[in-house]
Amino acid sequence: MQFDTNTTAMIIGLQNLYNLTTVETSKIALKRMINRAKELGYSTFLSGMRLGVEQWGAANVIDDPVLSLVACPKEAQQQSWQWTQQLMYQKLLENTSTVLLVNGDIYKWMCDRSSLVLAVWDDQEAEIQTELVYAKTVGLKGIIFNSLAVDYKAL
Repeated sequence: MQFDTNTTAMIIGLQNLYNLTTVETSKIALKRMINRAKELGYSTFLSGMRLGVEQWGAANVIDDPVLSLVACPKEAQQQSWQWTQQLMYQKLLENTSTVLLVNGDIYKWMCDRSSLVLAVWDDQEAEIQTELVYAKTVGLKGIIFNSLAVDYKAL
């Protein structure tokens, strides 16, 4: 599958948020970031489909008829999840434009096919930080919402 990097964005973010307020503000921020990306001409969104932010982003993209979602889940990532989480995950995959199983590092693969990264991060989780460093290294632009400071910054 070919991607126009000029119109492809990727969604990454935290899996575990601290409290209901953090969850709700992060969901609102993510929706705003997706809408802003849409205004800038982005129409394809990539998600690794981890619990939390990546699935919320996927749901927002699926709900917009002019956007397409490409889900790039890790094989069998849902096996340790609760059954309700697995059910929601399956529902998202059923409504996704395309599901691709990627060999190797999914997040590097998504960076190499995108020009924008949308992230919800707390400036602490090392895995997200590593992904953002790689995104910056390969020249992606980005919008990062800090879920603890409740603030946006550029990549």
